[in-house]
Amino acid sequence: MNIGRVFLPFGLILAMLVGSYAATSDVKVVKLDAYNTLRFSPNKIQVQPGQTVKLTLKNESDLPRTAMQHDWLLLRAGSDAKIYAKVALTDKADNYMPKSLAGEVIVGVSLLGPQESHTITFKAPETPGAYPFLCSSPGHSGDGMSGVLIVK
Repeated sequence: MNIGRVFLPFGLILAMLVGSYAATSDVKVVKLDAYNTLRFSPNKIQVQPGQTVKLTLKNESDLPRTAMQHDWLLLRAGSDAKIYAKVALTDKADNYMPKSLAGEVIVGVSLLGPQESHTITFKAPETPGAYPFLCSSPGHSGDGMSGVLIVK
């Protein structure tokens, strides 16, 4: 009689271990750099529907904070990043993230000064498609500081 012992077949133990590993390795880690040249690197990120994304934005600028702040905003598929950036231009009070367009933003990182970084974790959208992202600091997106998150 084996009281207090549970015997599991080797195959079941192996399946549990592999399943546990797969669940933890499903996180997409993204290091996103923002430069004085008003570019993100990379400017294209590919993820799977519903995948967990751990994104770190780093402002690689060496200019003063007043001259070179960067943020990162992921917009809904079909959103017009140019319209968002145009409205954001005049919304300094809300750190260039207009409340009137809050429904367009899925997730974001607030303005960072030179050599600052911030990490966020979020779930990628479930619906495949192209999701634009941008820096809403005045003029940055218009000069090319934008990109796309591809969900497929």
